[in-house]
Formats: sequence, structure tokens, C-alpha cells
Amino acid sequence: MLSCSPVNRVNVVELVRSGYSEMLQAQRQLVDFRNKGGIDDTIIFTEHNPVYTAGIHTPAEESGPPGHDWIRVERGGEWTYHGPGQLVIYFILNLKELGINVRDLIIKAGKSVELLLAGYGIHSELKLGKETGTWVEERKICSYGFAIREFSTFHGMAINIGTDLGMFNLIRPCGFDPEVMTSVKRETGLDISLQDAAVTAEDYIIGQLGYASRKRISMESLMETLETQ
Repeated sequence: MLSCSPVNRVNVVELVRSGYSEMLQAQRQLVDFRNKGGIDDTIIFTEHNPVYTAGIHTPAEESGPPGHDWIRVERGGEWTYHGPGQLVIYFILNLKELGINVRDLIIKAGKSVELLLAGYGIHSELKLGKETGTWVEERKICSYGFAIREFSTFHGMAINIGTDLGMFNLIRPCGFDPEVMTSVKRETGLDISLQDAAVTAEDYIIGQLGYASRKRISMESLMETLETQ
């Protein structure tokens, strides 16, 4: 059952450009601190340097595209690409305290994406199961992949705003033909600021998850907080 009651404050890390490996290491630290009660729930908005990642459903014998950075990670799903123009949102959330499960979280995150895209004139639909993602008709615009450690989540979702869709041609994203991938720019022709998209998405996510208040912080200050504990 989805929880509608207000919960405590959430930390919001404002949009930052980051290397994938460094952010992955930070997430793994943060989820442990969240489980110990050392930090509040935390949502991170980032744009990655180009990288391919393979989730837990990727066959063990498959390797990434030659000549490109790639890494295996503990999130759900298969191959995907992260890079400039893509809004990546990570959720370090205690599901037990929120009173939801990971399916509920995907539904709530998916609703926030639906509202964001509607503001650009795009009608979208969240699909679950093998097709998990947000779709514009038969085209996928947002991918989801979470991991859970004890009661808390990490990893999250990636929304293609102005992503170079040609980068998906080197893989089968989430097991699909690369032609299914789309972006806000492809659908509308608009050049949307990633910063503006992040601010709007933040409001919708906060509303869907029911937080009573938020604290905006930098990634640097968040990691400094961990070092003092």
C-alpha cells in the first residue's frame, strides 16, 4: 500500500556533473549510513561523464563496448548508457521508514517523470515488468534500476533530456533494440536546460514521496558530513 503520510526531511543534492565510479562509491557509503540512521533520506541529481553500465541481469559473458568506459553494478536491469544531457537521479531512501516497497517507489518516481514530461507537451506511460521504464508510445525515455541494501535503496533512474541517443547504438539498452530510446529533445525539438529539468523534477519527486521539508546541499558537504561521523 502506498504511504501518503508526511515523513521527515530529505536531503537534496543539487545537480552536479560527476564521474560514475566516484558517484557509485559515494552511494555505497551513503546507503550504509542511511541504514545506520547517520543521514536523512537523500536524493542526488547528477549528470555523468560518458559511461556504460551493466546491471545484475546482464549475462556474465558480455563485456562493454570496446574503447569505452563501462562497469558492472548491483542495480536491476541490463545495459544502459549515461552521459551528458541525461538527468540521473539517485535515491538513498529508507523504505521501511517511508512505508513503501521498491515497486511503490518506482510508481511514485514514474509519476514524477510523467508530470515533468507533460510540462514539455509529452504524454508518457510508466510500464512495469520486462518493459520497466517510462515510454512515449513505443519509445523509451526514462530507465529505472534500483538496488536495496537492508532497508534502504540506492541507484535510481535516468531521464533522457538532450542525451546523444547514438551512444545507445553500441549496446542493447535494457535488452531492447537501441532504436527504442528517445529523449525530450527528439520528441519536441526543444533544448531543455538540465538544471531546469532537475529543479522541476525535484518538486514532483518531493510531492510524490510526501516529505515535510527538504534541505538542499552540495555533494561535497554531504560527503564531509560522513567523514565527521
